Amino acid sequence: MNLSKQNRTPASQRCPAGTLLLITALLACCANQARGADAVQTAQNYLAKTLVDQKNAYVAINAFHAADDQELTPLFVALSRSGDKKKRLLASRALGQLANKDAIAALKYQLSNDSVMAVRSEAIVRLLDLQAADAELLSLAAKIKDESIQCIAARSLAKISKDSNHTIQARSTLQKLTASTDAMTAAMASQGLLAMGDSSQLDRLKKIVTDPKTNPAIVRVLMLQIIDEKISVAKPLTQAVIASPKQTTQIRIMACKALSAAGENTEAEIFAALRASGSMIYRVPVLGILASLKNSGPYVGAIAKSSLPIAPLAGLEMARKTPGAAASSAVDKALAMKHPIALSYTLQTAEDDIKKLGAKADFYVKPLLKFIDSVEPDTNRMTHMHLMASKATTLLMDMGTPQAVSGVRNILGRRYSATTRSAAAGLLRTKNKAACPIATKLLQSPYPELQTYGALTLGHFADPAASKYFTRVISNESGQTVTETTLAAWYILKINKQGAQYAKQLAKLVK
Repeated sequence: MNLSKQNRTPASQRCPAGTLLLITALLACCANQARGADAVQTAQNYLAKTLVDQKNAYVAINAFHAADDQELTPLFVALSRSGDKKKRLLASRALGQLANKDAIAALKYQLSNDSVMAVRSEAIVRLLDLQAADAELLSLAAKIKDESIQCIAARSLAKISKDSNHTIQARSTLQKLTASTDAMTAAMASQGLLAMGDSSQLDRLKKIVTDPKTNPAIVRVLMLQIIDEKISVAKPLTQAVIASPKQTTQIRIMACKALSAAGENTEAEIFAALRASGSMIYRVPVLGILASLKNSGPYVGAIAKSSLPIAPLAGLEMARKTPGAAASSAVDKALAMKHPIALSYTLQTAEDDIKKLGAKADFYVKPLLKFIDSVEPDTNRMTHMHLMASKATTLLMDMGTPQAVSGVRNILGRRYSATTRSAAAGLLRTKNKAACPIATKLLQSPYPELQTYGALTLGHFADPAASKYFTRVISNESGQTVTETTLAAWYILKINKQGAQYAKQLAKLVK
């Protein structure tokens, strides 16, 4: 007997082929949804457990901060009112980065109500950085019983408010603080009064910046204050610091920046300061300060034609004004210097031009790709050059032209090396979704490090292609770092559109 014929389903009772395919697809979808639901639950459980864990909570909070995700705002708002001072400080920094309406409101609450002055101080700094502190708030902050906060608030109040009552309050507060036992507070208060027109403070401040016994941190803060408040009458202080061989290189660089902020027509002085030093560490950033000034062309041009080691960087400054082949050649020469300070300078000019010009900054593409290719491939040690190659990758992806993206794709398609590791790390910081197809291919790499870079890049964009990777991570949490597992769990929620909702649930766990 032919059993196969006897048991065959009659044709009239069989599912059509199309229906069978549809059923198969639906079953697969249901299975995927079930797996997705399990992964979401595992992710939620892990984040809830870690956030209340005394040992790992701080690491998880830092990981959330690194995610730089607006959907995490409710969690950081809750952390800003935690009973744990360290968590409140971490929250302040994250809220300053998120910079949305709820974040600003939470920072204002911290400034007005927190019991720890360090947290209040952090909050006012973040609010001022966001330009979110109005005169009324600063007037109240100037009355807080902490001299550091009073000084910051009074200086800022004098700067932004034209109200005579505010001016009187700011001057009175600063006058009182010049007698502070804290040398830094007293010095900043004195310079605040100088900015308000009290020229009698100048001699006192000159003594402070020229006294070899003065803590360098005080001189540094005074220079930063001049830069921030553009205190033109403080120009002699900047000149004294620039001329002092006893000041550190970094403080003298800051003094050059302060001089440029203190008034116009400072090009000749800054040029002279640059020529007087033989240090690359000093000359390179001072060249940047000089090049940023309106009438610096003749000075920068003279450096470009000179035999100074920084001539290629000056040549770049001149050439980048006109995008094209000459500018591309100038970038190539600047990168060929290979000096760490010169590399950082060149990549910063690239970042500035890409933000300003977008695709028109494509004269950077070939030199940046060439530079990435030039770093040592066969090493386990990641050097400054590799870090710069990583940044160059980010810049190329941010630019996003077809040539830039395909160039990065080609580098990452080569054999595993320190070069490919550097480029893969560069994908992590881009905000261009064109990185996703490249990152998806990294998931197929046999090298775990490249898989991780690819997955985290995809996670940032909530791309489902990384779901399986993140599910494996949270299923084997004991074999991963807390940072990686926290990010994996968060990205699973993002991919499944559960992030915003669960951030509110996590906020309820904060104590």
